[in-house]
Amino acid sequence: MTWFLLTAIFAVMGLGYATWQGQLYTRGTVATGNIDVYFSEFELNNEKSSRGNARVIFINEKNVGIEIDNAQPGYSATFEYEITNRGSVPARYSTATVIGSKPGKVNVSNSYTGGILEGNGGSDTGQVVIEVEEGVEDSEHNLYDFFIQLDVQQWNL
Repeated sequence: MTWFLLTAIFAVMGLGYATWQGQLYTRGTVATGNIDVYFSEFELNNEKSSRGNARVIFINEKNVGIEIDNAQPGYSATFEYEITNRGSVPARYSTATVIGSKPGKVNVSNSYTGGILEGNGGSDTGQVVIEVEEGVEDSEHNLYDFFIQLDVQQWNL
């Protein structure tokens, strides 16, 4: 009871002093969290046709570089990946942007249908399938390289 009484007295004294000075300041800090989504795994799972060689040439947290060498018509490669959110804010990942390659000769599809990655370690998996179209010149020097860029945004936008 005494503790409550002393707290009330000091609160009233503080308000009285603020009124006497004509000002009252309140300070605070707001922390909103962060989004940190990255490719935690990206590896070749399956190749259809022995006439080609697909490989990951580099991987960093937001981008993957893929190269297909000696790819002949009908060749396909399937890569499986996992994305993880190290941040504290849930994030939405819908698709990956493919940059590079020879237009009209290689089809790239992403099986991930989208969704929300929870924060603090939430993860999900998907597949990227790469197919060399029929009708591409049959040559041992067909080289295709491109990058897959991770696109994420805050989950409620």
